[in-house]
Amino acid sequence: MQLCGRVCGSTMGLLGILVAGVARAQGTLEIELLDRGKPIPNTPVAVVELGDLLSQGKPLGTTNSSGIELIDLGKVSFTPGTRVEVWVRTCGGARQVVLVPEGAGSRCDDERVPPADRCGCERLGVFVWGPGRLVVDVGAKTVTHRPTSFRIRHSIIVGGGVGIYSNLEDAVRGQDNLMDATVGTTGTNLSFKYEVQPFRTVPLTLGAGVDCTRFGQFEQVYSGMGAPTRSTLDFGITTFGGSVGFQPVDPEPLGFFAQLDLLMSLNKVDLATFYSGQEDPVTGSRSESGLRMGATIGADLRLGDRTGLRATAGYVRGAGKDADTHLGLGLGFRYNLAGRF
Repeated sequence: MQLCGRVCGSTMGLLGILVAGVARAQGTLEIELLDRGKPIPNTPVAVVELGDLLSQGKPLGTTNSSGIELIDLGKVSFTPGTRVEVWVRTCGGARQVVLVPEGAGSRCDDERVPPADRCGCERLGVFVWGPGRLVVDVGAKTVTHRPTSFRIRHSIIVGGGVGIYSNLEDAVRGQDNLMDATVGTTGTNLSFKYEVQPFRTVPLTLGAGVDCTRFGQFEQVYSGMGAPTRSTLDFGITTFGGSVGFQPVDPEPLGFFAQLDLLMSLNKVDLATFYSGQEDPVTGSRSESGLRMGATIGADLRLGDRTGLRATAGYVRGAGKDADTHLGLGLGFRYNLAGRF
């Protein structure tokens, strides 16, 4: 019961973090700056909320090596639906992207400044303020706003973690003539997963993977006529299956997700049983398998255009007293084979 309470408390807390993160991340504008399709890195992006291009703009960030900058809409006073002009301002060879309310960009430079020292300004287009993806191509002189920003991705995630198994001790102690047992309830695992986000307009992910969990050696002591004196068990669980997930936003740099898992679990025990008067043990193995259901929540942290870290917390439920019912915590490295963050 205590374990169940801890599991429920941890799950509710992580769900709260997930909801808060999704609510925060819904107001994001991704700006991609290009020159005839080629990324333009290290370019400042600013916004003028009041006044015109002569006003002191508020810096929003600088494009990365892929020409991308993510803007939290909550940091800008524009209301959703405001028409916003996109200008490129060039001063002394340095380029800057400036966002201004429609109609406020008529004056580019102070006429009192000598012509040789004035900045050059060019209006590229206008878009409706709101979350999504804004593609600005300086060379083609185009501005394209896509209300959704989901990317088609193919990713692999390699990681490890621990599992806390609530039914494992009950399963081991249920044997006949078993007097005492030293049973660990925590297993360590390695995992590999392939995941695809196949749609641009639906934040859905599909995944398939395998997870291998190992435990320390269990020691058992028996009593009773004809019973062995003791036995040792090496226990492992191999799980493979698929998942359907919901990831409403791209990591910026942090993004949250939730998923449901349908798994096939194979449990295998290698036994060495010792009898009184016998020097060598009797060895053998037994296994069982079955379908399991699970639920996972987690977070992706973007490190680069294609790389990131993933942290997860999940619960897998077997039938009745199945040994592989557990709470799992994991940490992995994610690499996007196709499609960047």
